[in-house]
Amino acid sequence: MIFGYTIFCDDIRQEINNKISYMGIYQDEIIVPSIPFVMKNFCMIIKYVQSRNIEKKPLKVMVYFPDDEEKPHWEVSIPFDQIDVPIQNNIDREDSRIQIEIPVQFSSLILTKTGRIKIRLNRGDSEILKLGSIMVTEKNTIKDDSINK
Repeated sequence: MIFGYTIFCDDIRQEINNKISYMGIYQDEIIVPSIPFVMKNFCMIIKYVQSRNIEKKPLKVMVYFPDDEEKPHWEVSIPFDQIDVPIQNNIDREDSRIQIEIPVQFSSLILTKTGRIKIRLNRGDSEILKLGSIMVTEKNTIKDDSINK
């Protein structure tokens, strides 16, 4: 079992009692009034999960914004041997999972183009996993107010 996903939101807050709150969670798109647009705060919670019995490989997480062609806007490499911690306390360690959670925060992010924000993960040298995406769209404003008459 290998999977991952991303939650896109406005803010991530550490609460008391070891809780985390995600504020302003986006659904399938981010609607901005105009392009270019400055997002005061934009966050992602990138999660990756795999079974402990699957071969461990180095990981590289990449974030692409709509104006990024070949090179990611942000990336991080994860040497897998340093993160091998089970999240389940099973007696049979072969059934437990390895989970990696990466909170990412951008401040004063300038969106210069509509399109998809994409999260990708390279597992080893060749395997690429899609960990989520969200569409950035410009709000359609109605200029003809005859509709309101």
